[in-house]
Amino acid sequence: MRRIFISELPNIDRSQFIEYSTKEIKLSYHERKKTRQKICVDDLELVLTLGRGSVIKPYSYIYIDSENRMLYKVVPAEEEILRIKINDVKLALLVGHILGNMHFPVGVEQDEIITLYDPSVEHKLVEAGFKVSKSSGYFIEISEGDANEHKHG
Repeated sequence: MRRIFISELPNIDRSQFIEYSTKEIKLSYHERKKTRQKICVDDLELVLTLGRGSVIKPYSYIYIDSENRMLYKVVPAEEEILRIKINDVKLALLVGHILGNMHFPVGVEQDEIITLYDPSVEHKLVEAGFKVSKSSGYFIEISEGDANEHKHG
């Protein structure tokens, strides 16, 4: 197995690599937040040693293998999520307040607010009168890729 150390994510224009194939690497929300990790794919061990505060954005490329003409791209892995049906702006604000106080990430899809599944969050929202449903899906936080993302520290 070949070991590749990655200290910085490449910023590429896909059109420059038109003849390259793409290999997708599925990572969960929490895995995309890790700056230090090993990812094994095919005959490679990608060792990430990214700078503090770095995050791997969904659909970003993490490695270019020129020898084998292959691009390695991160895509969201399927995971348990909680869907909160919203049909009112005030309710959306209340859900955002509840999830924010619990430091849970938030995603938005049509008329639903989405977060990672946790039984205590589900209980708190049901107790507050929200219609929620647990399902499997791909979670992308609303601020992933946003330069104005809120951070602590």
